[in-house]
Amino acid sequence: ALKQSLQAKTYAKKGFVALDVCSQGFSIAHLLQGVHGVVRDLNKITDGTLTVPHMGWNEIRRRRASKLFPDGDQTTATSARYYFTHSFAIPASETDERDVLATTDHGVPFVSVLQRGNVLATQFHPEKSGDSGLDLIRRFLHDFPHPDGDSEPFQCAVSGPTVLAHRILACLDVRSNDAGDLVVTKGEQYDVRERAPAATAADSGRGEVRNLGKPVDLARRYYEEGADEIVFLNITSFRDCPLDDQPMLEVLRRSSEQVFVPLCVGGGIRDIVVPAAATTTSSSTDGNQTVSYSAVEVAGEYFRSGADKVSIGSDAVRAAEAFIQSGGVKTGKTA
Repeated sequence: ALKQSLQAKTYAKKGFVALDVCSQGFSIAHLLQGVHGVVRDLNKITDGTLTVPHMGWNEIRRRRASKLFPDGDQTTATSARYYFTHSFAIPASETDERDVLATTDHGVPFVSVLQRGNVLATQFHPEKSGDSGLDLIRRFLHDFPHPDGDSEPFQCAVSGPTVLAHRILACLDVRSNDAGDLVVTKGEQYDVRERAPAATAADSGRGEVRNLGKPVDLARRYYEEGADEIVFLNITSFRDCPLDDQPMLEVLRRSSEQVFVPLCVGGGIRDIVVPAAATTTSSSTDGNQTVSYSAVEVAGEYFRSGADKVSIGSDAVRAAEAFIQSGGVKTGKTA
């Protein structure tokens, strides 16, 4: 994020407009100080009653009118929610400052939208905030910059502190069928096969893998119907090497081009050792007989393919226990 902030600062100083989408907060402070000399304090969110990081869908409390929002010419606030994921933020001051367009609460109020001149910064992720986020990006591309920082403050319609919303997660169990195609399936007691006709059952002993649809198509459908997050559960990753599962990685890549809410993937986030002949990628070898991958490498490939989150299970618990028992010695093998 710091590298991206430095690049944005370089472009902004040349007069280009800059939209800084921030995941940890420090890039907003760095960008504003580097381009416009605005010094902002940055604090870690601390609240004994709420979970940190602040992760999920929250509202924004508008402080000033802006054409970046649907009601920019009115003195009301949007009820839209945006997707946040961060542990640090710029505290909101008690008085309205001309570059603060909106604030949000998570135990304490913090700045969620800033604009100074040709620089716009959001603490949330518009590219993962569904229709509301895409609308903000469109307005930025077509209508920015505006002298919004000089506009008059108004009384926001959001009363009381903003709060995280309940989320609807669409969880898709994904595996390959007998033809090798990835499908979304669902099983009973881990049995994902249809009941085979008697004649077929006598021959093969089992029916076809239950096919509920293609993963990318169903992910897009759930997104369009209002799901707040899409979760792919790679239910055969326990026996296959995830880094060689190119169809699953392609599902993530294609979904990220069509689904603008967070994508999560679970399955296979662990240290893996496989026979060298069974994999097409290579990390480190032991006498050319095996290839090993760390959990960090597996998670990293999922992230690079389009995932915003990875879901980990009992292996992570065991890794944490081993870390504590070793007195805090890091092995570099776990995420």
